[in-house]
Amino acid sequence: TRWKRNTNCISFLDIYLNFRKNNAIHKLQKVHSSYNRSREWPHDLTKVNAYYSPLENSAVLYGLVVFFTNYPFYSFGLPSSVKMGTLGWIIGHELNHAFYGPGRDHDEYGNERYWWSQEARNNFTEPENCVRGLYKDQIEEKTCMKINENKTLNENIADIKGLETAFEAHRRLLLQSPNDTQRLPCLNESNPDKLFFISLAYSFCQNDQLAELKDIVLRDPHTPSKIRVNRHLGNSKSFLETFQCKEDSRMNIRGKCEV
Repeated sequence: TRWKRNTNCISFLDIYLNFRKNNAIHKLQKVHSSYNRSREWPHDLTKVNAYYSPLENSAVLYGLVVFFTNYPFYSFGLPSSVKMGTLGWIIGHELNHAFYGPGRDHDEYGNERYWWSQEARNNFTEPENCVRGLYKDQIEEKTCMKINENKTLNENIADIKGLETAFEAHRRLLLQSPNDTQRLPCLNESNPDKLFFISLAYSFCQNDQLAELKDIVLRDPHTPSKIRVNRHLGNSKSFLETFQCKEDSRMNIRGKCEV
């Protein structure tokens, strides 16, 4: 019923303008009304995305048909370790936003309220500064632009903690299915732990154009993919132990952070 009026458009431009008009009217009608979480759906289902919504206190994943149900994120018949390294990591990342960043400014009902105690704030200062230092001197190699460790802090923390969450869930799943020995072609020698990390890293593979990379560094709260995956994996003790990385390995980051 929301889109009933003026639907007999004659061109794409008319359809688009009508859509924008109705969307604006719908928003204006809600100005003096209370927010109903059980009835409202403030997300654009045509987008492919995953994020944490502080107003609903929920991790939102949508665009499933075109994104999450396709390899490498999810596909029927893949080993559970692959699914946990891709979709499991995404869920872990978004859930951890509930405890830091936008999540700490809203209570469990979505009301704007800072619920951290002073003790919690004091205790988190050190790990917060550690994560800043982890990304402080990183340079995006194609653009030669420096990463802003403050702008990307919330997402970097969610990456680090989300990895821990997903890997722990992966390990628990293995305990429940000890006979799950499924492997991938050409990766027969990779155990489930290795498949978890390989799949996670593979999901970040992309070929960004120079202009897009510049925009990511300047505006995106996320770190560019190559730096993003290498830094938070190199910070993970589980990753280093799984691949038996030596002390002088490129992936063995000095000054690791515990969040």
